[in-house]
Amino acid sequence: MLIQLSYWDVEEAVIDYLKKNHNWEVESDQIEGGGIETSTTNYAYKQDKDGDTVVDRKKSVTKKKSLSFDGNSDMSFWIGVKEESDAP
Repeated sequence: MLIQLSYWDVEEAVIDYLKKNHNWEVESDQIEGGGIETSTTNYAYKQDKDGDTVVDRKKSVTKKKSLSFDGNSDMSFWIGVKEESDAP
């Protein structure tokens, strides 16, 4: 199942959260678009003293990227059915 949320859905959820959890009365015109930070890591590997392959943290590189999240933005989540074999 695909769940897709617009910026406006998220904004409404934030307003509801602030009211319910902090008793703040916030209006939509008080909120400005924000951002989302993502990161990707290119892992480097090495052999340890036992001959096993392990991550080489000194040579692995993480890159961060900031994306705007505003009235022109949407986010989506894919949600799959949990199989019985996945149950704890």
